[in-house]
This record gives sequence, C-alpha cells and structure tokens, in this order.
Amino acid sequence: QVLPSTLDRAVDRAYCRWSDLTADPAEAAGDLMAHGVLGVRAILCPAEASALSALVDQELATRKTQATAADGSADEPAAITAYERWFGDVRQRRHRYDLKLNVVEPTVLRAAHGLCAALCPILEQALTIDAVVVELAAMVSDPGAKQQAYHPDSLLPSWCGSPLYTVFVALQDIEPSMGPTRVLPRTHDLESHRRLRDTSARGVLDRKAADVSGLHMGCSSGDCFLMDSRLWHRGGENDSDCRRRLFYVTFGVPHCRPQGSTYSILDELVGRLRLRDYHRWARVGKEATARAERIAAEASEANRSYAAIQVPLEDICASAATYTYSRSV
Repeated sequence: QVLPSTLDRAVDRAYCRWSDLTADPAEAAGDLMAHGVLGVRAILCPAEASALSALVDQELATRKTQATAADGSADEPAAITAYERWFGDVRQRRHRYDLKLNVVEPTVLRAAHGLCAALCPILEQALTIDAVVVELAAMVSDPGAKQQAYHPDSLLPSWCGSPLYTVFVALQDIEPSMGPTRVLPRTHDLESHRRLRDTSARGVLDRKAADVSGLHMGCSSGDCFLMDSRLWHRGGENDSDCRRRLFYVTFGVPHCRPQGSTYSILDELVGRLRLRDYHRWARVGKEATARAERIAAEASEANRSYAAIQVPLEDICASAATYTYSRSV
C-alpha cells in the first residue's frame, strides 16, 4: 500500500484556523506554520479600514495618472519612472494593481501600527522579533479582473531556509463575487511544489484535487489572514460591481530573501522597517523619504545641467567639423 503523500494529506485536511486577538500566540503561530495560513478577526476597526480604503483609491488614481503617457511623448520617461516606483508586478494585471504605499502617510502608519501591535507576538514566534518588512502595499482588484492561476509567492526548492509571512487585511467586506483569495492549505512544502508544477497527467489530477480542497478567504472589513509565501494560492475573478482592496505587509528574517517574491516596497524603505521598532516607523519613514527626495532633486538638477551644455557642445562639434573640412579643401 502506498502511503499518502504530503499533498494528499493536505487535500484531506485542508483547514484554516480563524482566531481572535485573545488566542495564545504560540498556538496560533503553530497553526500558521503547519497549515501555511491563519485568519485573525478584527485587527483593524471599521473606521481605520474605511479610511485606508479611501486613501488607496486616492493614491491609485494619482499614481495611475503619473504613470500614464503616450508612446514616444516627452512625458514617457517620467511615466515609466513613476510606474516602476509605485507599482509592483502582479499576475493577470488587467484591472488588478499592486500599489506600493508610503508609511509616512498617517492613515497607512496607523494601520501598520495596528497590524504590528496585534500580530507581533505571532510573528515573533514564526520568524523573529527582528523580522524586517519586505513588502508594504495594497492589492486592488477591480470589476473585470480575471482569475489568476495557482502560484506560490516564494519558490521551492530554495537556498533560503526561512519563509516570508504576508499579512493581508481586508479594507471592505469581501463577498464571494469579488474574487477573494483562494488558498491551498499545507501546500508550502517541497513535494507539493513539485507535484503542483508537474505538467504530466498526474500533475493535472493533483491540481484538480488540490483545487477542490481550496479555501476562499472571505473576510469582513478589518479582518486579516497571514500566509506563508510558499503556499499555493490565487486571486479570484471579480465579477461584482465592487472594488476589492487588501492592505498587505510582508515580513521576513533579515538578509533572507527567498526567490520569487515581487518585494513590493518603496526603494527608500527597503531594509529600514523592523517589527521590533514598529513604533519608530514614522521617524524612519520620514528620514528615508527626505533622503529619496534629496537624491531625486540632485538627479534632476544634474539632468538639467547636462541638457544645458548639449547645445554648446553641438555647436562646438559643428564648428570643428566645418574647420576640418575647410582645412582639407
């Protein structure tokens, strides 16, 4: 008799524990590490979730405008720069956006503080109190967004022994028609990765069996779920009339960057935000933003200086060419 594999056991025992803030952190972290996913109710109050939802809408409209320009226009280089700064890569990107957020925004900072205060004991057990933020962004799915294929955010096999853990916070009630995230619990191990990537007939059967066991992460506003970055999951099709917004923060062990993640975080915040020091994020973020703005201003001035000398250089070159021609004649 063939013993059931890890993936077979995952299909048979698909489970996600939903906890509240009174749960034992060690027990909750154990469930997260065993199943790859853990739900926690009401880590943000409705007012905080609503305020952040409004900010995400405002930021998305602004950044889309900045990142849009006609091909070949004078504004195209600036639009490309804005896109690379504010948007991360996302699968099935039509009507779906991965928008980087700045922690200096008071609304973002309050939400991040609430998240860390609520989940710090769990994340400390699963990672370390010195865990570093490697992603800080919002995932937005508009009506018409298509269903993604199942995928992990970090790949196995990996030289990196520690996973990333992402906290997704619902910024509105998420109904089934809005395409909530669907997770495949207990698929964050090497065998599951190999079998779910298999292109043979056996692989097709494995993916179908795993899909049957999948769980939709429907949440009320302010609820969150923590997910191991190696867990297989997908974003669903949004066939509702409503926008779906998730605020998310990803934590990892310092200097450990598993392959596969998009690492959606503003450049100036990379490596600067630690779980231990979340109460200092406002100061750290302001210092990082000021430095980034200073560097951008210096680069802009250098570009203007370079442009200013182009005409004289062109005139000198033209004069030199004329002089050489006249001498040769």
